[in-house]
Amino acid sequence: MENRIGLNPDERSLLLELTSLPSVPGREAVAIAAVRRWAAARPRVVVDGDSFGNLLVRRAGPSVGELIVLQAHLDHPGFVVEAVDGRDVEASFRGEVEARFFENARVRRWSGVSALDGGSVTACQPGFGEGLARVRLRLDAGSSAAAGDVLTWDLPGAEVVGPHLLAPAVDDLAGVALALIAFDREQRQPDRNADLRLLLTRAEEIGFLGALAALEEETLPPGTPVLVLENARALPDAPVGGGPIIRVGDAAMSFDPQMTRRLVETARGLGEADSAFRWQRRLMDGGACEATAWQAHGHPAACLCNPMENYHNMDPQTGRIERERIDLRDAGGLLVLLGAFLRGLGSPIDPRRELRARLRSQCLQRRRELSLDEGPAGRAS
Repeated sequence: MENRIGLNPDERSLLLELTSLPSVPGREAVAIAAVRRWAAARPRVVVDGDSFGNLLVRRAGPSVGELIVLQAHLDHPGFVVEAVDGRDVEASFRGEVEARFFENARVRRWSGVSALDGGSVTACQPGFGEGLARVRLRLDAGSSAAAGDVLTWDLPGAEVVGPHLLAPAVDDLAGVALALIAFDREQRQPDRNADLRLLLTRAEEIGFLGALAALEEETLPPGTPVLVLENARALPDAPVGGGPIIRVGDAAMSFDPQMTRRLVETARGLGEADSAFRWQRRLMDGGACEATAWQAHGHPAACLCNPMENYHNMDPQTGRIERERIDLRDAGGLLVLLGAFLRGLGSPIDPRRELRARLRSQCLQRRRELSLDEGPAGRAS
């Protein structure tokens, strides 16, 4: 059985727009502008920025319900030009990509959202800081570049093929799109239980810099619960098409047990009500996400993610740079799960109730095995 995609035309258009953007760590202006345009079309939505350029999206007017923040990041791995000598370019690559994928790879130069000219990678030296590599490029004849220019892999834009989204920048621009869609849907609820806000951070791909700066500045009140939306590398036991993933932790740490348990209980309830609803609960220790930063600094944090193929554009089958891929049925299920989770906030449900009930049932069914009767198996010698 499969989840339904469940995206209306406007939501699908937003997802395609954002996942095509050249939004590189530290150069996220195009994504920031897109979020501000989205907010400007909604009179009751306010977008604030902290001193590091992270965006905080909230509803205008008094707060209603339990405060919770959805967090996604605005950047995706890419290049920033550092120096130019004719057609020879030195650039920093910002993000984690294996060195073998750089060999002769094609790149594209951008001005805002307009693709200009291109070139090819001629050399790559990794290891210049977290998520940083030094790259040499050769521009095509007639092309030019200047220090500060943004370049990305030369890939087609986002498109939907069957149930799948293929896009240059799923991680994490799809997370941003899903956060905006969830915010829109929540504002239409007549009886909201959540004071839902969004925090959209910069430069995640080079060490969670935006999230760490927000923590230093206390962009969020101390102790605010944070639910991170991500797109994570698919694993053999966490496949694309298997449903959205409740990520219980990453390579660094486990996430908040109560928030995670509540997500699990919500997903189980959806599955009981509709046998077509699919979801997964996994550790996802192939990398780290910003929930680790929030959890380490005293914020209860959890994570929902889509399993994704071609993580950071690396296609392990071909050994080439390709578009990332997620199943839109997973994304649709993530939105359903997220909506149900938000509607359940403020209720007195104990997130450990279901687990206690299952353990108690197990004890009642098998406690005769603890009998003190000295039968053949229990009689002392």
